[in-house]
Amino acid sequence: MGPGLREFDLDRDVTALSALLSESTGEEISVAETREHYTKRVSGSTFQGVMATDGTAYADTFRRPSHADGQFLGRLYVAGPARGRGLGTRLLTEISDYARAHGGDRLRGEVRERNVDGVRFAERHGFKLLHHHLESRLDPKTVSRELLVRPQADSLE
Repeated sequence: MGPGLREFDLDRDVTALSALLSESTGEEISVAETREHYTKRVSGSTFQGVMATDGTAYADTFRRPSHADGQFLGRLYVAGPARGRGLGTRLLTEISDYARAHGGDRLRGEVRERNVDGVRFAERHGFKLLHHHLESRLDPKTVSRELLVRPQADSLE
């Protein structure tokens, strides 16, 4: 059956969430960054976070007033060794039930294309590809400062 699930508690679970985010992105995500991101995500939103009792998985769903009616956004992370045991499905059920109970009729999320298992999981659970999301990491040392400055209103013709 695997670990139990509990409501996410920032103080108790932030270190485990930071580790899950780091594994998922392949980049070191600090506890401070995780705390700040989580606090912003929760602020002003209808929110539920769920953590596996052993810290190997996390999911959340939230809706802000600016979101389309009925739309919730969701995230789900399962550590490599904990995959394939139904934990992701249990977490997805939890956040889907929460979204429905709070007026949701759509749950959106992102899966990195290179995450083949994640894409397969999403498709197996009824998610459909809507669009590709492209990203570029900018190195602040190589970006021209002139490109980062907004033109003044009086300089526009």
